[in-house]
Formats: sequence, structure tokens, C-alpha cells
Amino acid sequence: MERVKKLECSTEESLGIEETVCMKSVVRNWRDPTHHRKVKRKRISYQYPSRKAMKKMKAEIKRNVNNRSLLVAKEEDLIKNLNPKITGWKNYYSTKTNEKWTQALDWYIICSFARWYNKKHRRRHHMSKVGFVRNSIYEKGLKKMAKA
Repeated sequence: MERVKKLECSTEESLGIEETVCMKSVVRNWRDPTHHRKVKRKRISYQYPSRKAMKKMKAEIKRNVNNRSLLVAKEEDLIKNLNPKITGWKNYYSTKTNEKWTQALDWYIICSFARWYNKKHRRRHHMSKVGFVRNSIYEKGLKKMAKA
């Protein structure tokens, strides 16, 4: 499947020898069966924190949000305590392929705040008002682990 285009043909005479020089360009289709070059494919390694590291991060979130003694605290104070930790984890564990576990950790943070909110306001269902809590904590400045 080669297509050859003649761009320029010229005839030159030097010292009695006649030469014909033709310039051509070859355009190959990528499905060309005569094209036998091996293609190197990039392999992507998916890196993520170990289970032990994830447990430590979740325990830290739990200690800073779900503690019974923190029911009298304001959301802003909890966010102010948690933001430096989120920034540190994001800087330490960031890779190109880390979107899945960072979203999972963001969801864990949202659920922790939802439980805290519902305990504080004495709501019967521990996971009600999740959407309201998510919007309010992000409006008040909580940072995300995932690329937003």
C-alpha cells in the first residue's frame, strides 16, 4: 500500500555523464502489510498506597472528624485541621494513575463528615444529607485528594 509521489526530477550533465535525480516521498498506510517494524508499547504501572498506608490515612481522618468530643466543634475547625494532612498525602502519594484511590479517599472523607454532621444534629439516619454536607464542606474550603 505504498503511494509514491514524484516531487522533482532534474537532469544534470557534468563531465559528460548524464544523471537523472528524482526525489520521491513515500506515504505509508499504518496498516501496510509490508511494514514489519515492531512497535514498542508503553506500559503503565498503576501505583497506589499500600493497605497499611490507607488504614493509617483513614484512621487519621476518623481521629480528626468522627471523635465524639468533636461534636461541639465547628466544621471550619475540622476542615482547618484536616487540610494540611490532605495536602501532605496528595503531595507524597501523587502519581499519574492515582485517580481511583484518591476518589475513594475523598468519598471516605465526605462520609465521615456526613456521619459527624448527623451525630451533631441528632439525626436518626447516619448517612442522610450527604449531598448537603459535601457541598458545604467544599464551599468552606476542604481540599480534595483527587484532581479536581
